[in-house]
Amino acid sequence: MKSWSVLVGTLLLGACASQQPPLSVASAPRTLPKGHPPIARGKLPPNHPPVGPDLDAPGPRAEEWAKPYVLFDGRTGQPISDNDLQIRLKDAKVIYVAEQHTRASHHQVQLEVLHRTAELGSVAVGLEMVQWPFQSALDHYLTTTDEKTMLEGVEWKKRWGFDYRLYRPIFQWAARNQHPLVALNARAELTKAIASGGASNVPTELVGEVPALDDTLPSHRSRLQLVWQQHASHHGKRAFEHFYSAQILWDESMAENLHRYLSTTDSAERMVVLAGSGHVRYAEGIPSRAERRGTRPSLTIVPMDAEDAVNLLGSGIGDILWVFVAEGESSALAETSH
Repeated sequence: MKSWSVLVGTLLLGACASQQPPLSVASAPRTLPKGHPPIARGKLPPNHPPVGPDLDAPGPRAEEWAKPYVLFDGRTGQPISDNDLQIRLKDAKVIYVAEQHTRASHHQVQLEVLHRTAELGSVAVGLEMVQWPFQSALDHYLTTTDEKTMLEGVEWKKRWGFDYRLYRPIFQWAARNQHPLVALNARAELTKAIASGGASNVPTELVGEVPALDDTLPSHRSRLQLVWQQHASHHGKRAFEHFYSAQILWDESMAENLHRYLSTTDSAERMVVLAGSGHVRYAEGIPSRAERRGTRPSLTIVPMDAEDAVNLLGSGIGDILWVFVAEGESSALAETSH
């Protein structure tokens, strides 16, 4: 039987995508500018010292980073233009860009959204990947661009674990352009305590770190119950309640921390939040909880493949769907939107 820490970590990574036959797209796919991915605009200055052999490569899946795409309104299902996207970015205080953590193309979308948002004014980068007690390590990185020290300081391998090279262009871009990096997540010790025994299991010294938890969203609970039934239903109802409380803790903590940052007088004008799709989709994770605290308006962007998008156009899974398509294809996805 999996330990609770492993089980909860697995279940909170994001929703599973349904598989459909490959589709082609009638709209001419747009591509990101040549030379943009993966490190052209996020690379460190030439005089930056070496950071070690494990950081030398731009990423293990660099060939996937730049993909042709089309944009859709996630609620109407209608195609939208790059200009439409820019208008919506301008109108938002917080932009959430979902990710599947190991998809390099999703991180490319995040970097592109950061570039576009920075054209509108100052922007901070909100990070699910870093737990808030390690904020000082991010601040130090912005002044030194010392990646190795930063990774050790945030305990990246222990507390996040995904290949840093997938996130590296984003961190480097922030450091080079001095955009704040903001740690959003709850500390793992707190999440594990709630996942294993509920709120009553929280150590006394961590009680003050538990934000207000709202468990009254029926559709959110239903989606998480489906994930639970697929992977861990044999653990029983009480175990699900603990798992669900841990999920809410993640979302509420990130909402509280981004709200706190944006409420300060010296904050950036906007924040782009990078988080797993399960925390962004349908705006039920972080977005609704941040809005409850008064941080609005928001915009959610969900990257996905064309074969998944065909069943999700108009579903409200995100405000904007960033759909990857194969170069030169033409067919039914655009027709689906009508």
